[in-house]
Amino acid sequence: MKTGGSIDRIYTWLKHGCYQRTLHYHNTPKLNEKLYEKQLDYMNEHYKTVCPEEVKNYLGGAARGERPSIVIGVFDGYRNNYDVLWRLLEERGMKAWYLLVTDFLDAPAARQEGVLLPYRMQWMPGEYADGRYAMDWEEAARISENHVIVNHSATHYPLTDKTPEDTIQYEVVHAHERIVEKLGKKPDVFSWLWGAWLGVNPAADSVLKSLGYHFQIGYRMEYFEKDEKESAEPVWEPAVPDESEPAVLEEEIRRQDQVIGNIGWYSAVPAILPLYQKGRLVTEGNVPEDIEMAGHFAAVAYHLMKVQYLDEDSAAQRALEVLAVNRIGEGFLFH
Repeated sequence: MKTGGSIDRIYTWLKHGCYQRTLHYHNTPKLNEKLYEKQLDYMNEHYKTVCPEEVKNYLGGAARGERPSIVIGVFDGYRNNYDVLWRLLEERGMKAWYLLVTDFLDAPAARQEGVLLPYRMQWMPGEYADGRYAMDWEEAARISENHVIVNHSATHYPLTDKTPEDTIQYEVVHAHERIVEKLGKKPDVFSWLWGAWLGVNPAADSVLKSLGYHFQIGYRMEYFEKDEKESAEPVWEPAVPDESEPAVLEEEIRRQDQVIGNIGWYSAVPAILPLYQKGRLVTEGNVPEDIEMAGHFAAVAYHLMKVQYLDEDSAAQRALEVLAVNRIGEGFLFH
């Protein structure tokens, strides 16, 4: 296997501190309110929520705090993201990143049930008698006072290398203009559905940079500048797996399978995202916690390739998911 594949890259990022823990919520119905209370209480005790400026400062070499940082992502702009989760966050003084699908918010209540499926949304039929499943712009404005607003495209769009420019203009620029018009704030964080990253579509990258965006969130979290100079990628280090027994690795994989299989649509999903700016590593690769995490990631990834016959890219992504579930903390309740 050549050096510089997915496992080596993620191993290098983890070893050099280039990662961000995240917790993702999508639809948050009131019937799960008690669960969300317990989840947020746990996160508030063991983690510190951060905003984009703090993430940028960390990339620039700022020291970690006493508690690990966490980005709480609240996806898509559901009405219950405001009715239920926003109040719980406010009560605890926690900051979240709200990812808004702008055409969903713009749809009249009478039309919203008709856009849920084509926009690839989650919903609980009959949750709202008036048929309004999206938050409205007034609710989004209240959220924006203390939380980060992220442009999640106009129609919940999955970018590919073949997406035409007129679609990019609508999904990025139109959504951006609606957020600026309705909230009076320019977002500088963008996220495509299913997590496309920089380089997938250079035309989309150019549009984001022209509008002043600095972060793109997908399966990794990337920081970029509008006029940054072209820089070489880091030297990718060959992944060195730790010596975990296969039975230990199998148990971690089984637990992640079980958690995700039982979690349903309405709970929180943890993730560990590679975090970086092209050409830069955060640390010298000498922090014991990071070295240990990188080695264990490699052990899980290689085990998945050997036992489940996954290709390298799939094994690397799955290994991050296994780590995220098993390392969020034993006291965290998934359901």
